[in-house]
Amino acid sequence: MRSSYTQGSFLQGMHMRQWPPHSTITLYSRDKSKVLATSKRSRLALSEYVHLDGQGDAATYLITVSVDADDWDHWTLENVEKIEGVLRYDLTSVGIDVAVVRKNRPGRMLCRNAFAWELKVWLEDVPAEPGRYAGLRFKAAKKTASVKTIQKRVETVFGLPRGSVQLITPGKKAAAPKSTVGDLREQWSRSGT
Repeated sequence: MRSSYTQGSFLQGMHMRQWPPHSTITLYSRDKSKVLATSKRSRLALSEYVHLDGQGDAATYLITVSVDADDWDHWTLENVEKIEGVLRYDLTSVGIDVAVVRKNRPGRMLCRNAFAWELKVWLEDVPAEPGRYAGLRFKAAKKTASVKTIQKRVETVFGLPRGSVQLITPGKKAAAPKSTVGDLREQWSRSGT
């Protein structure tokens, strides 16, 4: 096992906002026939790989996580709930609701072995208002969201083709996909337009 950061460096209360150090995350199609995304570097933005049709339909995925860190020995209820907090935060922060269903039982299973969850995701619903898109919530993007994530979200919500949405800088250039919404807002704020 590898040594990891102190828990306080990647936890906020009981809800983690990041994957634990030395974790391997794999996102599969529901029947596990196709790997949709994988990360061995403790970094995976699920919202970039979850695709919805924008019509209120739900999609189901399977995700597995293994952790090879000293302070993550067994899949205790506490450790399982920490991962579930990351799953919920990652998706709900961009307006996607999620139901998380455990496929394994917390207990003696070692964290270096993959623990599995089923994720059922759908767009958040709000009451329809005249002149508004019924069933969809529109809210400001979080400043920590990547430009790429927001572009994909707009494509999903409005049923646009992949790659058709592009956020631009005040200089009329494409914003870097890995830059954050906060950085882009700051650029526009400094430009005075």
